[in-house]
Amino acid sequence: MPIHDWKSVESGIFHSFHQVWSTRIMESLNNLLPSDHYAIVEQNAMTSEKSRYEPEVVTLQTDVSDSELGGVALAAPPQTTRRMRADLDAYTAKKNIVVIRHVSRDRIVAIIELISPGNKSSIRDTTQFVNKVDDLLRREIHVMLVDLFPPSRTNPYGIHDAIWQNFDSRDPLPIDPAKSLLAVSYENHDEGDLEAYIEPLAVGDAIPDMPVFLRPGGCVLVPLEATYNSAFDAVPLRWRRVIAPEIQPVTSPS
Repeated sequence: MPIHDWKSVESGIFHSFHQVWSTRIMESLNNLLPSDHYAIVEQNAMTSEKSRYEPEVVTLQTDVSDSELGGVALAAPPQTTRRMRADLDAYTAKKNIVVIRHVSRDRIVAIIELISPGNKSSIRDTTQFVNKVDDLLRREIHVMLVDLFPPSRTNPYGIHDAIWQNFDSRDPLPIDPAKSLLAVSYENHDEGDLEAYIEPLAVGDAIPDMPVFLRPGGCVLVPLEATYNSAFDAVPLRWRRVIAPEIQPVTSPS
């Protein structure tokens, strides 16, 4: 099923879809993660006096160095349309969610965030979101983002560029108007570098499976397409027909 144009409906409809999609991702991850990890739905993943995070999907684990975790072999980093790498030494400090936790210690190692329009509806909201991701990456927490909304005036080059400017202040890469949506996964390397795996997307594209890294060089592929399709099937038909006009009404027998 292709990505739909979620700008065609009010934000509450996407929010409802967003909640179901998060749950479907949680369910899929519980069948894919190593046995010493689990995924649950929570309101807040991390709350402290210093910071408050509301990530969509969070992955945690204990210290490991093997290519297997809990008997499950991790995937190698995948090929994506673009990859970018930056030195973290040059770093400038600055809803309903799915949380994956390790059966012990509960140490966060990665999050998946399904971006909503509210994350970038104003300069303040965009800055708060970018700073949240900035802080997670600075703590060596891997991050994966999915943004099904085009850049706005608060992030004219896209949310990835707004985040990447904290690592590499070179001129932003131009956005292809035909591919202005985004899936991106950030991997923290042992040597202190950050790598971004970037997949530009467009309305009408299928969403590729994207990696969520559990450790440098090892990831689990998140089945975004399958979970998106399952979540879309749960959208009321009245709104599915607005989002996807090709859906035919069900005719009652006469």
